[in-house]
Amino acid sequence: MLFQLFCVLFGIKRESDHNKRLKDSAVCILCQTEQPKASKFCRKCGSPSLISFGDSIEHGMRQRDQELERLHHLGQQNAAIKRIRQLETCTFCDKCDQFFEDSPSFCPSCGDSVEGRMMTEEVIFHTLLTEYPGVVKTNADYMALRAMPIDDSVEKRHLSLALKPLKDFLTGADQTKPTFLGSTSTEWTVMTLLVVIFMLVMWYLISMN
Repeated sequence: MLFQLFCVLFGIKRESDHNKRLKDSAVCILCQTEQPKASKFCRKCGSPSLISFGDSIEHGMRQRDQELERLHHLGQQNAAIKRIRQLETCTFCDKCDQFFEDSPSFCPSCGDSVEGRMMTEEVIFHTLLTEYPGVVKTNADYMALRAMPIDDSVEKRHLSLALKPLKDFLTGADQTKPTFLGSTSTEWTVMTLLVVIFMLVMWYLISMN
């Protein structure tokens, strides 16, 4: 009874006839149209690329993971570009082989004047090799980054895609995905989070009395 009340309060659905039907159906990879399980061709676009509903979920998750990986790489590129522009303003001591982001007039290690002595392309390149090995492996990678603009939308797109499963689960936006408990690790994670929140609220209400 308590579990049913909890599900009603947080809008968590048990497995329905609709979800059972979906598990026995097929999905077109190209247009995402639901098909009878025995179909060989999509009834909407004619494609033979049909997979079971369960496989379609795994296919979608793989595509999402690949896109997250791509966005992460783009984010690293953005960070490397910003770092290049930052290092271009740093002063450099040839004697100590150190660079200074606060641009002092004298090297704090040897006392030599570093005013106007900026980092060379080679020094910046080797610094990026150490700090961003995932995106800067060769001098060609470095030169390509120097010519690239910063994509300010990457971080927002990455965050939106990473949170989409949680948003869809909480809002019920994904009507094609079975919502029975335990279907994916994501749902178990959300369930655990909701249970913790529920327990904290109950503890707070009890402590107030």
